[in-house]
Formats: sequence, structure tokens, C-alpha cells
Amino acid sequence: MSAGREAHLQAATAELVLTLAESKQRLGMHLSGWAVGAPALESAVAAAALAQEELGHARVLYALLEELPRPAQPRVVGFLQFPWVRWTQAVAGLVLMDTALTSLLLHLADSAYPALARRADRMLQEEVFHLEFAEGRVRELAEDPEWRQELEGYAGRLLPEVLAWLDLDGEGLQALVQEGVVRGGPEVWRQAYLGRVAPLLLEVGIRLPQGISWDLARGRWEYPARLRPAQAPVGCPWCGSREVERLGPFGPQLMAASYLCRRRGSPFQRIRKRGNAEG
Repeated sequence: MSAGREAHLQAATAELVLTLAESKQRLGMHLSGWAVGAPALESAVAAAALAQEELGHARVLYALLEELPRPAQPRVVGFLQFPWVRWTQAVAGLVLMDTALTSLLLHLADSAYPALARRADRMLQEEVFHLEFAEGRVRELAEDPEWRQELEGYAGRLLPEVLAWLDLDGEGLQALVQEGVVRGGPEVWRQAYLGRVAPLLLEVGIRLPQGISWDLARGRWEYPARLRPAQAPVGCPWCGSREVERLGPFGPQLMAASYLCRRRGSPFQRIRKRGNAEG
């Protein structure tokens, strides 16, 4: 392998590791807040344990960066960059985001990069409990129509965002696949991911975002060619409720429209998109 290709491969590996580490670190921080705020004692104890393990995963991944070149900025989904103020929000983040990270780890367990393969294999052993806990909480919350609606609202925004996040396409990814650092690619990862989360959501009565469906003839999940978080209807960024009222076309700045969440009684702003009168 030429020196230039080796440097390119190292940079791509560092970016992938940093993306995983940052995502797990943020997921762990969010879950830690529910160690005292979960609605049941058992869920609070489990949230504390999950947070500890996610932060531990982040720590061992960050350690790998010491032997890799300084990476660029990580790719972290927006859902991990805002507070999780509702238990339904935390459950949606756990079942949809943690499952996406697990889907990636499955394709790293036999990586040609031994240090990464060892860490991925160990993390996958611990992720079994994470996903079992997430599934149980989804089934539990879906029994209540109001909570099920909240979960559906979060899934409508997060699921397309995660699918877009899994698109790590480009020359860097091609090098990682060719050299065996990671198996598969965006399409393989998305199919594996949807194969885990979509059946659960449908089983408990949560509708998938528009454009995501099972194609029986082709035996695969279909999704929009251009992936983006759902934009309509507008939902409250804090509780996920769609019971919102538009207060006006402009907020404190011309670039934002003002809304009121009727459930919480809290105002919020949403960036207006060019050519979109609804904000």
C-alpha cells in the first residue's frame, strides 16, 4: 500500500472511530440524566447502568484515536445534540440511535483493524441488554395511546435522520471497505438497521415515516432516495407533541417562525426554509 493510500485509510478510520465515540458519549450523557428521572425505579437503575456502559464504550473508542491521525469533525445526529426532556424521547433515542450504532458495530466485529474488532466485539456483548431494555420500554409505552403518539412523533423525525447518518459514502468509506476495516456499506447498514427497528415499531402500532416500507417482491426495505428528517406536521422540539399552534410567520428573527406547544404551553421557534411559508 502506498504512503498516500495508507494516510487516506488512517484518516478515514479516525473519522469513523470519532463518530462512533462522540455518538456513544452523547447517548451515555443523555441516559445518565434519567438515572433519577425515569418513571419507575427499575427503569432508573437500568438507565444508570446503560449510561455507564455507553460512556465506557466511548472511552475505549477515544483511546484508539491516540494511534490515529487527528480526525475531522464527527458526524453526530441532531437528536443527540438537544436535551431529552421526555421519557418517551429517551426511549425513542435509545431504541433508534443505539440500534443504529449496534448495526455499525456488527460490521466492525471482524474488522481487519484488530484493536477496533476487539472493542466492537466486547461492546456487542453488552448491547444485548441495551436493546432488550429498549424494546421492553417501547412495548410498555405503546400501550398508552398518548405515549404511543409521542413515540411516533419522535420516530418520524429521528428515523429518517438516522438513515441519512448511516450514509458514510465517499472515497474514505470505499477505502475502509476495500481494506476490510468495515464490512458492507450504507445500503447494507440501513437494511440491517431497518430489519431490527421497523418490525418492532409496526408491531406496537407506530407508523413508519412516509416513504419507508417493506418491498415484498424485492425482499428489502424501501426508503426515500433523498433522506431528511420529516418536516410536517410541525412537532414540539421538547415533547414531540403535534398539538402546536403557529403564532406568526416570524419570530424574534426574520429567519424563524413562532409556534406554541399546546400540551406544554411553551413557545418555540422553527427556522423558516426558503420558499416554505409554513416555516
